[in-house]
Amino acid sequence: MAVVSSRRLFALHRGLDATGLRGYFPVVIGLEDVSRPKPSPEGLLLALGRLGVGPSQAVFVGDSDLDVEAGQRAGVTVWRAIWGLPAAHGAPVHLNGTLLLRRPEEVGEQLETLTTR
Repeated sequence: MAVVSSRRLFALHRGLDATGLRGYFPVVIGLEDVSRPKPSPEGLLLALGRLGVGPSQAVFVGDSDLDVEAGQRAGVTVWRAIWGLPAAHGAPVHLNGTLLLRRPEEVGEQLETLTTR
């Protein structure tokens, strides 16, 4: 797993440390690692290369239009986290081919459906 963000690496590492999540992400890509931030797919492609994973084997969970565009341009499956939006409960399940996730737990639930296929 990887984190790809337009934030600076210091802030990313601090946040991952504070939440106890740093150990889950062997690859962390921040603003300093790319020449073009999202919606450029550069950060995602860099993360995939470091993980040794092809785009067809990857799922990218993002929370913005820029994330969705970057994921589509990188050729990965894109899921959009909308649980922080006020209208999340009434939102459709898919929007323009992107799966919309209403709860953080849905990430794990969806990943399990992929591994049981």
